[in-house]
Amino acid sequence: MIRPLGLQDLAHLNRTRNRGIFLDSAPTLLWGRAVVPLGALLSSFSAVTGVFTSIANAGEDALIGQIAHTHGSSFAHFTFLAPESAAGGGRFPELVEHLIQRAGARGAQSLIAELDEQSAMLGVLRAAGFSIYARQRIWRLGHKLDGARDGWRRAEFRDGLAANLLCSGLVPGLVQQVEPTPWDGLSGYVNYQRGELAAYVDLRRGPRGQWLQPFVALDAPEAGALLAGLFARLRPRRGRPLYICVRSYQSWLEPHLRALGAQPSPRQAVVVKRTARPVKAAEGRRLPVAEGRRAEPTTPIQMPTPFVRRELELMSYDQTTNYR
Repeated sequence: MIRPLGLQDLAHLNRTRNRGIFLDSAPTLLWGRAVVPLGALLSSFSAVTGVFTSIANAGEDALIGQIAHTHGSSFAHFTFLAPESAAGGGRFPELVEHLIQRAGARGAQSLIAELDEQSAMLGVLRAAGFSIYARQRIWRLGHKLDGARDGWRRAEFRDGLAANLLCSGLVPGLVQQVEPTPWDGLSGYVNYQRGELAAYVDLRRGPRGQWLQPFVALDAPEAGALLAGLFARLRPRRGRPLYICVRSYQSWLEPHLRALGAQPSPRQAVVVKRTARPVKAAEGRRLPVAEGRRAEPTTPIQMPTPFVRRELELMSYDQTTNYR
């Protein structure tokens, strides 16, 4: 049986969490391995928090899985699975499907997981229907840097279109299908050069560090100095370092990070399992009208008038030529 985690299961979670595998790098690094599984304590409020924890089987063979979904996002993250040794059992695919159904009720259309390419868990995920759509490496920078901090500022609403165009030109289409490019709600820093957006860096903060994902234009001048200026502004230190996530389509930034003294992690595979499938919509066709009979008026179509940042105004019109 697979069901949401209950209070009676917390003892098993506490026994096995040190033998679990963490599948979402950002919260693991920013909050720590001890904190992420504790999201299960809020299981009763999953519909609000977006953290869903479920358990398969019972007793010592129980397998616990946890996912997190941000409200309004099109994807959810597989955050935690414990114990890892039990994941090879036959209940794992069913546990994944159960978690997907719970996240799908909030609008998630895909489930993402991140793990080392050499991990045995990668084969288990692929057998459960996950597929690799990107690769990444996480760089750690834990010392202060000197650099020109000018040019960087916090992203604002007005930067949304420029950031969207920049990311759309850098990120492969397959990745954009899973992780849409940013449009609004930007959280990070931007840098303009010669009137054009040269870089947007997404930023997340936690008690154990800061997580950055850079999007730098291929023709950005002096990309190394550009990044050094931002890192100097963020003031990393040993106890609260910067974690820079570099996807394979931005791998040309890695020599610059190495020159700045950042340390790389093993390469990771980013995998996805779709929670929704496309449905073909039926094409409507107008039937011929019998001779001597008048066509009945069709239902008026409601269309929004596209005024930016104003309330939508509705106008009605009808496409039937002999409507009276």
